[in-house]
Amino acid sequence: MAGALENDTPPEKLTKTDKSSLHKCPNCGSTRLYRDGLRYLSDGASTQRWLCRECGFRSTEKPLKEKQKWSINTQNDLFPMHQICALKDAKNLVFAQKTKICAGEKQPYEPAKPLPPDAAGLIIQLMAWLEKECYAHENSYPTFLRSLVRRGANLHDPENVKEVIGKMKCKNGTKMLYSYAYKALADMLKIPFERPKNLKQEDFDPYIPDESELDALINAALTKRMATYLQTLKETFADPGEALRIRWIDINEKNSTVKINYPVKEHNTRTLEVSNKLIAMLNALPKTSELVFPIKYSSMLNTYVRLRKRVAELQQNPRIPSVELRSFRHWGGTMLAWKSNGNVLLVKNMLGHKNIKNTMRYIGKIHFKDDDYDTTAATTLDEVLALGKAGWIKYDEITVGGTVMHVYKKPKRFQSIAV
Repeated sequence: MAGALENDTPPEKLTKTDKSSLHKCPNCGSTRLYRDGLRYLSDGASTQRWLCRECGFRSTEKPLKEKQKWSINTQNDLFPMHQICALKDAKNLVFAQKTKICAGEKQPYEPAKPLPPDAAGLIIQLMAWLEKECYAHENSYPTFLRSLVRRGANLHDPENVKEVIGKMKCKNGTKMLYSYAYKALADMLKIPFERPKNLKQEDFDPYIPDESELDALINAALTKRMATYLQTLKETFADPGEALRIRWIDINEKNSTVKINYPVKEHNTRTLEVSNKLIAMLNALPKTSELVFPIKYSSMLNTYVRLRKRVAELQQNPRIPSVELRSFRHWGGTMLAWKSNGNVLLVKNMLGHKNIKNTMRYIGKIHFKDDDYDTTAATTLDEVLALGKAGWIKYDEITVGGTVMHVYKKPKRFQSIAV
């Protein structure tokens, strides 16, 4: 047996007797062993059990692999392996992997290249400067600047930055945000920089979902936090960032109100009345932080995108993917404009706008068709008052069998919320 080891006989050529003699007692080191049956493993394989003749210690042999391969620069416990010269066989160990990407397939993910040390240092300085100047913690200026650097912009050259922004294939509103980000860096470095005058945000008609679609998203949320967050957006008409800044002290359970004390986009602070349902949902959340929703906007957005995709597939509704977090606010502004008959000041105050031009986006933007309305009728005074309180509008009055029927209608997009 010793000769077999000295000659480096491959394990496939060793006999069963030779293999058994390799096992030693782990207690005393003796090779005088009895076979003591088999031990069956969970995968169906078996391994030999041994009993030492000298000390009576029982042990189990490690199961050998069916096909052992010679390894490089390694040595097995039972069989010493030859070391293969790395230089000699290096050509056999390196393979050029070629991946063919067909049309429509996703390309493999490549991590973003690191920024040059100079640009990375400037952005870190900017982050400290923004905090000192009391900018919002959630601002995206550092992200915009990193994107500019990766596009080849020289942050020390304002004209070069303008050229890079001008060549970007995106909306003018997005280019304007990039120019604001570099303007902050220029102010920190005290470099003269004038933003391009032609960059203006495009006017757009907000996408207005149906109320049933908003309720479907709320009801399909898998966590209490997400369901409560979406319900808060629906009842307060708040910006998604504003809702994340609501604190527990901003909630008044007695009066059923929620304060927006930390608005975004230079909105006004405001106090809004909410339903008892939302108050109950808020109270069901754990109070582990000063904030009601102690989570970053990016994390909340990623969770919402997965929720929206799941609801769209479940209901087979192609409109669901178009419902963004800000669509809750757009729905609320349009609902307020319709119920107040175009009262611009009311809509402006409820949404917290400082510029009335932003409020005008919600006035007269939607023209309802006959099939967009739900209709009902009332015959008693209590029914008439209840429908009026719920936001129904009377549009006709008929007499049926001597009974006066007051006919009401209401858009399907605004089913339950009343002002």
